[in-house]
Amino acid sequence: MKKDIDFSKIVNEDDVVDIEDNIKGVIVLLDGLVEAEQRGSHKFQEHSYKALQTVLDNSLNQLNNIKMGIDYMDSKIRENI
Repeated sequence: MKKDIDFSKIVNEDDVVDIEDNIKGVIVLLDGLVEAEQRGSHKFQEHSYKALQTVLDNSLNQLNNIKMGIDYMDSKIRENI
């Protein structure tokens, strides 16, 4: 019995690596903000906070896509059991 698989819904390690890179970027930005706070405020703090918001929002969207892919793969595996 042949099962049709939609390969666009399958996730792999590279999808997780992209999210890890986003999180590493957030850590770097937070570290820079801590350093700036210790030296007094600077004119780019607002931009840094907006960048953090954007990166974290993007990471949540990517995680949601991965969850859907995992659910899809799980359902295909269970069809074969």
